[in-house]
Amino acid sequence: MFDDPNIQKLKSEKITLLLQDIRQQKGTDFYSYSYHIYLPNHYAAIGRITYRQNTPAVWADRGDIGYTIHRKHRRKGYAGFACRCLLTMLAANGVAQVVITCDKGHAATPRICKQLGGVFFKETHKKWYYLIPTQRFDSISTY
Repeated sequence: MFDDPNIQKLKSEKITLLLQDIRQQKGTDFYSYSYHIYLPNHYAAIGRITYRQNTPAVWADRGDIGYTIHRKHRRKGYAGFACRCLLTMLAANGVAQVVITCDKGHAATPRICKQLGGVFFKETHKKWYYLIPTQRFDSISTY
């Protein structure tokens, strides 16, 4: 679990991530951090992004990061902005890389992964896997 108190609210010029939930799987060091995604001056969340720390093998097909954007806000780059925000925070907390997976045939996630500097590294009968370095992107503020 991260000791950094600054993970509660992550902000870039395009979006804000507000921490909604931290869960620990009983008897393990597996934690999940769920954030709601907000636009500036927008009072309803437009989506959610989750980081799964120390992902157990049984969940490996889900990857370390998962996200969803509400339908009317898709195709505007918000998932990429949310990933950049989260990756910057993860880098600041010592995480070197993460895995993002998607269902085969999904067009948006592979494009986002490539924009984030990710590399395709694995394919199963249902999923594509991308390795994403947690390099620094645009600076974010936390408060």
